[in-house]
Amino acid sequence: MTYRELFRDTRQRLQGAGADAAQMEAYLLLEAGCGVDRTHYPLIADTLCPQESQEKLRELLRRRLNGEPIQYVLGKWEFYGYEFEVGPGVLIPRAETELLVETVLEYAEHMNAVRIADLCSGSGCIAISLARQRPDASVWALEASPEALSYLRRNAALNQCGNVRVLQEDVLAPQGDYPILDAIVSNPPYIPTAELPSLQREVQFEPAMALDGDGDGLRFYRRLGPVWLPRLRPGGLVAYEIGAGQGQAVKALLETQGAARVRVLKDLAGLDRVVCGVKPL
Repeated sequence: MTYRELFRDTRQRLQGAGADAAQMEAYLLLEAGCGVDRTHYPLIADTLCPQESQEKLRELLRRRLNGEPIQYVLGKWEFYGYEFEVGPGVLIPRAETELLVETVLEYAEHMNAVRIADLCSGSGCIAISLARQRPDASVWALEASPEALSYLRRNAALNQCGNVRVLQEDVLAPQGDYPILDAIVSNPPYIPTAELPSLQREVQFEPAMALDGDGDGLRFYRRLGPVWLPRLRPGGLVAYEIGAGQGQAVKALLETQGAARVRVLKDLAGLDRVVCGVKPL
């Protein structure tokens, strides 16, 4: 088959399976399977694709048609302009989480040598993006899952982040010694347990540990504050990603825990996405 025929067949099969972005995914799979990116595709479209590359693409397509997330199939994904390795056992970085990174960067814009803890760090997309944007910062990336921790360590090395300290830690009962922090940031599990079975098929491939926020989805928001606010300096920032519709509940929890100037920030889709506040002076 030529690259053009292979691309068309891939796109049609994705469309038949109901993929929302079949054309984009076909290009991504063509690049991963055959080493041909979208820019160079027109130059070689009508030349024959080697059989070995065709077979590799078909295996990737088989996984995608089976419902596996495109990010897992590719083994990597971009977040905040940086590349991250992803796969089974780790939460996929999502564009809406970039608001959490921007919130911390805005807060720390005029600070030097800022100290940040990223709780439930997963792939490390938040911690590493902050560290890359602020090379003077010291960032602690805490993750309990051994599977996710493996990706976190690889991503810190991939992005050459010498200022990220990766730790296997239960963030609800931390055992390590930490300095007084300038900012605490977290994208914790926040989906109510009863909603997990109804999530779209691709999300079912992601680890339940990174999704399940207990009965009402608020377990981590209730428990993180009492554990970590004492480790935050007066005037320090706490910022959480939240699920749609959780803004006011998480805001109330943070205020009850002693945070001041608590705000709910919306993402580009107009949904509540981040709750942030500061420790009173």
